[in-house]
Amino acid sequence: MAGSLDDDARTKILAGFTEDALKRAPSRAEIYGFILDAVDVLSEQIAEQGKRVAQVEQKGLTYRGVWQRAGDYERGAIVTDKGSAWAAVKAVNNGERPGEGSAWQMMLKSS
Repeated sequence: MAGSLDDDARTKILAGFTEDALKRAPSRAEIYGFILDAVDVLSEQIAEQGKRVAQVEQKGLTYRGVWQRAGDYERGAIVTDKGSAWAAVKAVNNGERPGEGSAWQMMLKSS
């Protein structure tokens, strides 16, 4: 669900609260502290995502020609197979044909 926190983020944010504090209405200072903790955790996650995006943008896509059974393909490799273009969305094991596993995503379908 968009906008929801994963369990790791939720755990980090709530780490400063005791069981007792979670059962009563928080003070204004506790609310401010909670918000600052949440911003810190989310800022870390955004920074990580930014690094991943930069890696993808730096590498880009690489056309590798017609798919070869004996070939290993890195994420970002583009191949053609049976007239369609396919992009490797993760590292592809030797012999995994486009359309037969989760490593490939069709970019362009032949007519």
